Amino acid sequence: MGRHVVAGVDGSDSAALALDWAAADAGRRGLALRVVYVREPWAGEWVTSEGYDSLTVQVERLLER
Repeated sequence: MGRHVVAGVDGSDSAALALDWAAADAGRRGLALRVVYVREPWAGEWVTSEGYDSLTVQVERLLER
C-alpha cells in the first residue's frame, strides 16, 4: 500500500481550507493525495448510478476550486 495524505471533505468552507492544506502538504512531502467526500446519509437512501454521478460532479467542482 502506497503512502498518501487523506483529506475528508463535506462541501463546507472549512473542509475546502483543510483540502488546500492537505494538497500543499502532500506536494511538499511528495505523496499522493486521497480525497474522501463525506456526508450524512438520507433515511432509506440507496446508491444509484444517478446519485453516484451527482456526487462525482460535486467532488470534481470542489477540486476545481
